[in-house]
Amino acid sequence: MRLIMGAMAAWAMAAWALAGCALAGCVLAAGEARADENWAKVAASDVRSAHQIMLDNHPGPVDPENPNFLPIAEEALAAALQRAEAVSGPDGYAAVLLGYTAYFRDGHFAVYAPDLDDATSRWPGFIVAWRPGLGYVVADAASDERGLKGAALLDCDGRDGDALMKESVFAFSPAKPDQIAYRVHNARHLFHDTGNPFAPAPAVCAFRLPSGGYKLLALDWRDTPDDFYERGVATAFGEGPDETRLRKVRDGTYWITLPDFSPDADEIERLRELFERLIEDGDAVRNAEAIVIDVRGNGGGSSAWGDDFVEALWGVVYAGARPKPSSTAVDWRASPANLAYLKRIVPILKEQGQTDLVEDYVEPIIAGLAGAVDAGAAYYRETDEDPETPLAPAPLNPVRADVYVLTPGDCASACLDFLDRLFAVGDVTHIGFPTFSDTNYLEVRQQDLPSGHGKIAVPLKVYRGRARASGAVYEPAARYDGLDWSDDAIRDWVFSVIDGS
Repeated sequence: MRLIMGAMAAWAMAAWALAGCALAGCVLAAGEARADENWAKVAASDVRSAHQIMLDNHPGPVDPENPNFLPIAEEALAAALQRAEAVSGPDGYAAVLLGYTAYFRDGHFAVYAPDLDDATSRWPGFIVAWRPGLGYVVADAASDERGLKGAALLDCDGRDGDALMKESVFAFSPAKPDQIAYRVHNARHLFHDTGNPFAPAPAVCAFRLPSGGYKLLALDWRDTPDDFYERGVATAFGEGPDETRLRKVRDGTYWITLPDFSPDADEIERLRELFERLIEDGDAVRNAEAIVIDVRGNGGGSSAWGDDFVEALWGVVYAGARPKPSSTAVDWRASPANLAYLKRIVPILKEQGQTDLVEDYVEPIIAGLAGAVDAGAAYYRETDEDPETPLAPAPLNPVRADVYVLTPGDCASACLDFLDRLFAVGDVTHIGFPTFSDTNYLEVRQQDLPSGHGKIAVPLKVYRGRARASGAVYEPAARYDGLDWSDDAIRDWVFSVIDGS
């Protein structure tokens, strides 16, 4: 049996339609906050409800291969309930849910606070970035903090940057502190005050200036500007390309951008046009000197888009003759709520014209999951009715060009599945920055919490024997540690890698 990663192309798209946002950066709608809300009581009630939803529906609590899951979950609940006792407003409520989430260190599981109208959002007039060897550096500053641009953070209120990150960012995020991509991605939050009462904003910070001098600064906290999010993203891995595109960037080099595997209608059309171009008229690309596959901005979605790309560039015959990333089994957590969610996907798929997928794949899983629920089983094990056939002898690789895949650090989920497929299909050189990592728990659904002020996002299934281990990171052959992730800076660096300079 071979269970292919990302086999559910349209299904994943339907799941995104129901979920409404990507876990890595979604902002959830919320009920209107009431002035007389007892936030301590609401925080405790919602986190208890989220915990029970997790116990009833997440694959982890009954996973014999992860005995640490339940002890971590109970520790998370105890810490959250202790914090809830001190909550007096919506900012504290938000922090309780995020603090609970942080214990699991899994981007596919989250208990999110709402985006309340009166939520705090302040900055001190600058944003820091983190890079290996540089530490925390002021990468963006308002005009009145102009003298800080490029300054290195030494400490704030007696704590260095790493201590601040641990206490105010990683303690309220599912990010993994031991992996450098998460540190780069999240450093921009270090001086973003969200009113978290358990991580008060620092008051005084010391900096080493680019000139070599030192500056002690009492921070002036103020409302964030309208473009704060975009400016923060630019200090991490940049915004990346805005659409799928194939272009010749210089003689002998083609550049392909794949920024989105959870595409809207326009981007779906661009992806299909790219695949058709590669299939029908791609010899010039395949016979070039170099191909750069740029996945900046791609935080996941449906891994089927990556599979389609591989088949378009390398051809169905060659791609089909190469080993494919697989798992030995897929176990779906058997619960009435998970079953109801999968049933809700069916009409969405049919509206998308995916009747064959529904009949051949989705409905058998629904039937199997229903049987497991009725029997009181922990899991339904997905099976492949077709016997595995040996791979045909691979023809000559039709891609003569040197192929490079360029990743930012926040390549995750289906973006990682795409790397699995690329590295399995042929000689592809990884450049850029080390990636995010996944656990083996995937296929996410969301559910409202009782108060209407938050939601839980919970995975439904667990991969067994996946070739890429849980928590594994892809390390590039050539790493870019620069502060500037703009298109011009990245293009020049990639050319230097290709040219060997």
